Amino acid sequence: MIYLDHAATTPLLPEVQAAMRPWLAGASEDVGYANPNALYRAGREARQAIECARVQLAAALSARPDQIIFTGSGTEADNQAIFSAAQSGADRLRQVDSKPKLIVSAFEHHAVLNPARALRRFGFQVVELKPDRQGIVQPAVLDEAIDDATVLVAVMCVQNELGTLQPVAELARIAHQYGALFLSDAIQALGKVPLDLPALGVDFAAFSAHKLGGPKGVGALYVKDRRSLSPLIYGGGQESGMRSGTQNVAGIVGFGAAAEIGAQAARDPGQRQHLAGLAERIAASATLATRSNLPDIVPLLLDHTSSETALLRLDEAGIAVSGGAACSAASLEPSHVLKAVGLDDDQAYRYLRVSLGPENTEAEVDALLSAIRDL
Repeated sequence: MIYLDHAATTPLLPEVQAAMRPWLAGASEDVGYANPNALYRAGREARQAIECARVQLAAALSARPDQIIFTGSGTEADNQAIFSAAQSGADRLRQVDSKPKLIVSAFEHHAVLNPARALRRFGFQVVELKPDRQGIVQPAVLDEAIDDATVLVAVMCVQNELGTLQPVAELARIAHQYGALFLSDAIQALGKVPLDLPALGVDFAAFSAHKLGGPKGVGALYVKDRRSLSPLIYGGGQESGMRSGTQNVAGIVGFGAAAEIGAQAARDPGQRQHLAGLAERIAASATLATRSNLPDIVPLLLDHTSSETALLRLDEAGIAVSGGAACSAASLEPSHVLKAVGLDDDQAYRYLRVSLGPENTEAEVDALLSAIRDL
C-alpha cells in the first residue's frame, strides 16, 4: 500500500515499538505489566517509566513535566480543557451576573466544536470565528468578537484538513487581554513544527500520540497553570488527581519516545525539504483546494469526480488518502472545514486530502498523480 494519510494516523515507528515492548504483558520475563500505582518494585518501575515519558514530552514542548497530564486521547484532552475553562469562567462571571462566552474557530476538530456547542445547553454563548479564504483565523476577527464575558478562546495550531499554521501567539495575546483562557489543539503540530508552548502563551494544548508515530489510545494535555484545570474523569486520583484511571504504561512510554523523535524531526531541515519537494510535485500536477503553508498536508480538488468515488478507486490501486478528517469519514455531509473557508458543496464533495510522511517517495507521489489522472 502507498500510504498518504498521515494526518489521520501514522505508522508506529520502530523505535517506539522497541520502547514499548518491555511494558506489554507477556512481552518479556520482566513484570512490565505491573500497575504503575503499586508500591512494590515492579509498580515503582512502571511509574518511573511514565515519569520519563512525561519528561520527554515536556522537553518536546519546552514545558515543565508537571504541566503534562496524560489522557486516553487528544479528544479527551480537548474536552477537559474546555469544560475546565467553562467551569472556572462561569464561577467568575456569576459574581457579575454575565453570560459566559466561548469563542472557537469554525474549522476546529469536532473534539473542540462539539463540547463547546454542548455548553449552549447550560447557558453559554458560543461564537464560531470564520477563517479567511486561505484558511487562517485572522487576529482582527477575534478582536471584533471577544469581550469581557469571554472565558475561553480555542484555535487549533495546525488545521488538520488544510495544513495551515495559525497565528496562535497573537490570538492568545488578545484572549489574555480580556481575561480569557486560550486552548490550542496542537495535535497536528507536534512532530511537524518546533513547539515552544510558553513562548506561544497558550493555557492549554492537546496532543495525540498516534499522529507522530506513537500508539493509538494515548493523548496528553498541556496545562500552563494547574489552578485553571478541573478533572473530567473522577476515580482513584491518578495523574495528580487530574485524570483518574490506571495509566496505559506501554502507550505512554511510546508517546514519550515518539515525541522525542518528532521534536528532532520538526527541527530537521532535510526532512522539511523532502516533504516540501513532494508537496510541490503534487501541486504542480493537480488542482489545490487551498494553499497550505506547511508541506505535510496537500488539499486537492478533483475534476468531475467525487472524493467518495476517488477514494474507492485509489484504494483499488493500493493508494490510501482521505476525503476529509478520518474521524468523520463515514458522514455524507460536506466537511465543515471546507465550508468554513468558502468552498461550495460541489467543491467540498470533490476534495481530497493527501498527507505526507517522511517515508514517502517521489515514486509514490507519481503513482498517486497517475491514478488521479486515470480518474
